[in-house]
Amino acid sequence: MPRASPHPALMSLLDLLLLPHSSLPYDTAKQSFHSSNAGLPLYQLYLVSLPALSSLVLYWSYRSRPPNGARRFIHEFVVLVLPLILGMTLCAGRPLVLNAVLLMRASAVWWNERRAEALHEHLASADDGSQQTHKDTDGERPPAPADAKAAYHYPPLTTYRAHMMLMTVLSILACDFPVFPRALGKTSIKGWSLMDVGVGSFVLSSGLAAARSLVPRPGGKGGAGVGKTLRRQLPLLALALARVVAVKALHYPEQVEEYGVHWNFFCTLFLLPLLALTFKPLLRAAARTGGAEWAAGVATSLGLAVTAVHQGWLDGGVGPWALGEDRSGMLAQNKEGIVSLPGYLAIYLFGSAIGLLLPLSPPSPPTKEPAPGVVLAQLAPLLAVLGAAFAAARYYAVGGGPSRRLANTQYVLHTAVYNLFFLSAYILLDAFYFTSRPALASSSPAPASSRAPPPSTPASRAQAPGPRTPTLFHSLNAHPLALFLLANLLTGLVNLALPTMYVRDVPALVVLGAYAGVVCAVGWGWP
Repeated sequence: MPRASPHPALMSLLDLLLLPHSSLPYDTAKQSFHSSNAGLPLYQLYLVSLPALSSLVLYWSYRSRPPNGARRFIHEFVVLVLPLILGMTLCAGRPLVLNAVLLMRASAVWWNERRAEALHEHLASADDGSQQTHKDTDGERPPAPADAKAAYHYPPLTTYRAHMMLMTVLSILACDFPVFPRALGKTSIKGWSLMDVGVGSFVLSSGLAAARSLVPRPGGKGGAGVGKTLRRQLPLLALALARVVAVKALHYPEQVEEYGVHWNFFCTLFLLPLLALTFKPLLRAAARTGGAEWAAGVATSLGLAVTAVHQGWLDGGVGPWALGEDRSGMLAQNKEGIVSLPGYLAIYLFGSAIGLLLPLSPPSPPTKEPAPGVVLAQLAPLLAVLGAAFAAARYYAVGGGPSRRLANTQYVLHTAVYNLFFLSAYILLDAFYFTSRPALASSSPAPASSRAPPPSTPASRAQAPGPRTPTLFHSLNAHPLALFLLANLLTGLVNLALPTMYVRDVPALVVLGAYAGVVCAVGWGWP
């Protein structure tokens, strides 16, 4: 019996939602969809990344915000997350236009709210309650919590890590839709791209977060040993194995050229802290001798040495083999993940060097938070050294160009420079908007789970969290690995449910917005 033709109305709806399908099998078409990407010019990579800064300027232009709760979540999602989605999709080809719109909106908000404050200043001074109930205060913080060391967060670093997390989470699904420009996706062999730098940034952020345990401060407790580090990394190993099983069992389309047949990014994240322990005795000795700054210099030197030796190994014949077609044997099947491991270790060491130069934890006894100029003065020599090394590597075309698949020297050095550049930009913006430096011990945000509207009493309002880091960003930083796993699961579900490579732009943006909303809402509501 012949199959009935679809209803004309259904066909019209499908035409509105989906592009014409290829005659190739879906898996084959999708392999072709993600292949042959040479990336984009380096300057354009920075322009596409600028909405992260422009949206933050817009957020800080609002002097008054909704109270904690659903309205606050919607406000922060619209101001901070939607510009990132637009920046990597519809506006990726016009990044200056998007940034100009965000900055003009920020200027208008700033002007309107300052004018309103001037007009109603006498009402605000007469009534200390209603006019200030939902206003953030510049740099004010609640009293020090019982465990200040555990609760302290350096606001620019929290913002940087949250934006890195958001860009990564958004990209892993957006890249499956045509609305996401192919040049922003992972490069096939060599080149610059947003997703390539996102992979390296995730590794660098891991190294940055591990700086305290990798190299303890003089007089502090010893860092984690092999056993403790291994136990802490076991969940990543479980995720790596689970991903392999799920992908193979569901016949999920995959690009084996990214890491290999069985290897995946979780394998790399599992191994890096264990490999970094090799340098722990040397770094600990440097910390005892010259403090954190000296240890940061040693970590930088080690990172440069690792990437130099790795590049020599690649140039000796390993690089062409890793990029070739040979897949005979277990080693060749996973050659990209194995060969790139030393490069990611160098990035991890650079992240540890950066972390040593930032106020990740308050000293004892507590003191004032370091001025932005002090922090930038510590980061400037590192940025200068890595920037000069990257400029030299690019000038002499070391490795023939950057390659994420190999994690070669150009890719490694640029990843460090890119992250240092944006981290410094966050510190400068923080300094511009918040001139007073709060005490370190009292710099902690209120718990992300406290979503009740602030009380109306002056004493209670004085304990409201300050505006230096959005509440959503604190939430995303509280459970980064769990939210990254959730994003991967949702990405898989969307790809199993939809032929993503055929979805038109508007439906794709709706799906991306809903996906981002779910991830952010889970982080927001997580205790």
